[in-house]
Amino acid sequence: MYLEEEVEHLKRRVDELAAEVEKCRRVESWVTVQELAEIMQTSPENIYRRINAGKITADKSTGNWRIPLSQFQKETKPAVPDRMLSAKEKIFGKEFLRENIQKGG
Repeated sequence: MYLEEEVEHLKRRVDELAAEVEKCRRVESWVTVQELAEIMQTSPENIYRRINAGKITADKSTGNWRIPLSQFQKETKPAVPDRMLSAKEKIFGKEFLRENIQKGG
């Protein structure tokens, strides 16, 4: 009986550790406007415009804008994507990019 009890104990511990690992994966990463602009290879002004337009979710409770990166991650993957979207397309959207290319901006 001792071995069976130990196995059950270890199974419970494995489940607990798996839950902790999952919790760690969900920890939010935040960046500043400047950091996001560098990631996106665009200007901070474009990032501010997108925040003010409600296209990018951001928090200013600390006095400076902080942007959660999770909003740019897809929860589900398309079955067969036409092509991989660029980081700019993910954040700004295809229409925004088309408009700016046509305007020369």
